[in-house]
Amino acid sequence: AIGLGDHASNLSEFLAALAQLSALPFSTSVPYEIVIDSDIVLDSTITVNRPITIRGTSPDLTISGQNKSTTGITLTSAASGSVIRNLTLKDFAGTALSLDNVQNTKLSGIRFQDGGTGVRVTGDSTGSTIQNSVFTNLSYGAFLDEATHLTFGGSRIGQPNTIDQVTVAGIFAEENCDHTVLTNTDFSLTPTKYNLAGARGIQVKTGLVLGSIE
Repeated sequence: AIGLGDHASNLSEFLAALAQLSALPFSTSVPYEIVIDSDIVLDSTITVNRPITIRGTSPDLTISGQNKSTTGITLTSAASGSVIRNLTLKDFAGTALSLDNVQNTKLSGIRFQDGGTGVRVTGDSTGSTIQNSVFTNLSYGAFLDEATHLTFGGSRIGQPNTIDQVTVAGIFAEENCDHTVLTNTDFSLTPTKYNLAGARGIQVKTGLVLGSIE
């Protein structure tokens, strides 16, 4: 990956790195990277239109709304091929992270905490995965709106997600969700684990969690 500037330690450095990204040639084969090494508070929604890796130097580092931003980060279809990992996204009254027709994108090791919806996924999500992440103290963990071909969780160690203390629905899905698979989600203190009544084509799988990720 090609790093964009030094590590982002505050909002202005994060925004500067994103502005640099927008000015660079579009690339899916050589991803650009922003490394977060300090807590950041957003005052507006961040929209990403290029493939990017955003990762924290520690999973305890937070990108938060703190009542300043209702929605956190939105990836558009032009950001397909992105990776977001090793971070906490918290205090967004709306949605912490949105994927809008985003393919081949990997979310891993993210803690979604304290707010409305952890992750919202819409449209063709072929090749995209959400794994090894925690959703806690939210209204919705994952909200899937016509999200097709998405993989949520998995059957190997380090792939299943955890949903804890989610009040409305751990995973909510509606409309056509063909070939979206929810595998081995671990629920606790979540009265409604799944609300899939309005969805078509979605699959829920449980089973043994096998050896380490290949």
